[in-house]
Amino acid sequence: MHFGRIKPEIIDHWLFLIIFVLIGVLIAGSVFMVYQGQYEDYQSKMAFEGLMNLETQEQLINLRFNNIAEDTLFLTALNSLENALNTNDFSGVEKDFLGFSAAKEDFDQLRFIDIRGQEIVRVNSRGGIIEAVPPEQLQDKSNRYYVIEGMKVSQGEIYVSPLDLNIENGRVESPRVPMVRFVSPVYHNGEK
Repeated sequence: MHFGRIKPEIIDHWLFLIIFVLIGVLIAGSVFMVYQGQYEDYQSKMAFEGLMNLETQEQLINLRFNNIAEDTLFLTALNSLENALNTNDFSGVEKDFLGFSAAKEDFDQLRFIDIRGQEIVRVNSRGGIIEAVPPEQLQDKSNRYYVIEGMKVSQGEIYVSPLDLNIENGRVESPRVPMVRFVSPVYHNGEK
């Protein structure tokens, strides 16, 4: 089979096609490189923003925990507690807890628990409803780890529990309510 001579028009068409394909490949490669660079910049920016958001959230959580810790220490020094321990009338403590819960939204429950682990005063704050728990519904919390650990801390110290679920009357509360507890002892006449 003899091909003979190739016509110049065919060579021109092939040369045009080859150049066109090469230019297309160069353009596609350039676009890909630009896209890849922008994508990497975007990924870096998102990682940086995520890190900044995480650091901001950490600072906010630390600030909130510090505020709650300060409030906890404030509550241990209420005059109404001192009066109640002298008179065995805890109505003033209950009133102060109700007022405090109305002013502060950080607390789901405020409790005064005696040295045996028995709730003496308890105020619940849920969904904007603040109420004192009647005496007949107060519970023995002596077996709860946060009471046991809280009894170990000294005056002016705070035990902060790990995050867990709230237990009421021996059962996990439903709907599930995650809790972190801040416990600080109250001293009266030098005794816990």
